[in-house]
Amino acid sequence: MDRVTTDSWIAKPSDSEIEVLFEKYGAPRLRDIVENVSLTKFNRARRNLPYKGHVILITIRKSGDLVFIRETGTEEWAVPHGTIYQNETVEDAVFREAQEETGLTVGIRELVSLDRTRLLCGYNALELWIFTFIVDEKKGILNPTDKVEIIEIKSCKYIPKKLDRYMIIHEIPSILVSLGYNPMIP
Repeated sequence: MDRVTTDSWIAKPSDSEIEVLFEKYGAPRLRDIVENVSLTKFNRARRNLPYKGHVILITIRKSGDLVFIRETGTEEWAVPHGTIYQNETVEDAVFREAQEETGLTVGIRELVSLDRTRLLCGYNALELWIFTFIVDEKKGILNPTDKVEIIEIKSCKYIPKKLDRYMIIHEIPSILVSLGYNPMIP
């Protein structure tokens, strides 16, 4: 008998909030992702519940450069990303994460994908909703306010070779290539 428990571990904004996002920023590509994970990764994802999901920000500077961050304890690069807290909207999370992780004020150009991701660990499952946005720099300088989590930041016109696994799962490289960026180190 298949007994996967998910009821109490769902991180999702309301349907009406999602509808508003679709109206404002376009209907995104919708995907279902299922990933078997270790107990350590499962507990790490679950420890901050309740939250409403995650945002991924493909941040484009006025110069056309992309913004990548490197977090504490990793060698891989990622685009800015983070948690949508229970008391904030998805849009508020976009603006807060951009400020915390890059120091930039941004405007939302497009909602490019919405992934319903199920993390499976034994008989337990955690369902996460992950929103990927293209955002444009409005003002500011690259200077993260979250200096504990973000240890390095760069602005470039290429996709770094060592990209975080989370970025690969959510197809960030293919989105960047579709925008005209090259996956190469100069």
